[in-house]
Amino acid sequence: MRVVPITALPAEDFRVTLDDVPYRITTRWNARGGFGTIDISNDQGVALLAGNKLVPEYPLHWCHPDPRLPAGELILQRQSRNVGERPALAQMGDEYLLVYVTGAEARAARAGFDQ
Repeated sequence: MRVVPITALPAEDFRVTLDDVPYRITTRWNARGGFGTIDISNDQGVALLAGNKLVPEYPLHWCHPDPRLPAGELILQRQSRNVGERPALAQMGDEYLLVYVTGAEARAARAGFDQ
């Protein structure tokens, strides 16, 4: 598991390598709705996932079977149980971290449930 750096900026765009594959991640904050979204593109800028809501403690792309997406899981993880259910923009990158569970880690975790 590794932390994917995000900040409390209302919009950011960065490159990251997940399971040895380069991706471009864009996060945006919807001030009116009070939530963030994530887009994932390949290194050529082709959109693979767009506008997915950043929901704490929930795999962000598990229900999207596109094999071009990262093999593992991106999860917005709470750092403290004292934080409210809905993250605020000011908490992103501090109280809420974007973590990546590698494909191997995700498969090992799922194998425990299959027994």
